[in-house]
Amino acid sequence: MKLIKDALLVIFLLILVATLIYSVRIFYPVENSVEGMAVKGTARLCVNRPPELDFSKCLNETSINEYYLCDVDAIDDGNNVTFSDDSELISINPFQGIFSFTPITTGNFTFEITVDDNSECQNSITSENFTIFVSDVTAEEERRGFERRSGSDGPNVYPDLTISYDIEVQIERSGETTVLLRLVNNGSLDLKNLIIDVYSLKGINVDISPSTIELLKAGESVELVLNFRAGIYSDDYDFFLFVEGPHNFNRHFKLRVNIKERTGIILDDTEFYNERIVDRYKYIYLLIDWITILIISTILFFVIKKLIHR
Repeated sequence: MKLIKDALLVIFLLILVATLIYSVRIFYPVENSVEGMAVKGTARLCVNRPPELDFSKCLNETSINEYYLCDVDAIDDGNNVTFSDDSELISINPFQGIFSFTPITTGNFTFEITVDDNSECQNSITSENFTIFVSDVTAEEERRGFERRSGSDGPNVYPDLTISYDIEVQIERSGETTVLLRLVNNGSLDLKNLIIDVYSLKGINVDISPSTIELLKAGESVELVLNFRAGIYSDDYDFFLFVEGPHNFNRHFKLRVNIKERTGIILDDTEFYNERIVDRYKYIYLLIDWITILIISTILFFVIKKLIHR
């Protein structure tokens, strides 16, 4: 009889140990299965810097019935780039990036130029809008008209305003940056009461200083300070700087503003917080399970022992 009782106790202890081991094996496979998904997952990494379009060899203005030629360049790590456009008015050479046309109407003409580095990465294609303003008079006629309006300033005077820059403004989402530009009076006429403004900045704010210039003498220049504040969306935006003055004088210059994604690995805050909570309390949950099983098993042990020794 005693042997049977001892055997029952041994069997009960084995069941108790097996229960504890089983509880551990239930807990850890669930955790390991999640980790296994991350460790065994496969990912294709494509390291590539997207090509950049360069319109520095192209004029933003031309006149009606005048032949216009634009040579678009692309900045890329490799040399295997191809160009394309979305316009019926022009046809860009896919390998040289050259297009030409003779405008027969006035106004602003915008073309979307695309360059592909053929790397098959997701960022292998870059597209930008390029705008050409076509006036109804030639540059020489405009110069002579300004001379006539200038009156007592004498002959051979003309305005010529340029901006010195070689930049593409790049800002991270919700970021801020400052850019310095220099406005140069390359003409032979002093420019007075100039007004400086910006246009077409969707998704971005910009402050410019100074916004007015009382006098910019011929051959002199002035520094412009532009403070950009990006929004929450990443995209490319065209930025036009307008300079206006008396006698219908106006010039506009286009820059490109690129709002980038934030660098580094960004986790969703809610998901990351939940993962930390689970990681912090998982051992507490396991300990509670063990204690619960131990208490129940102990109670059962004494109950069975008491029943056996009756």
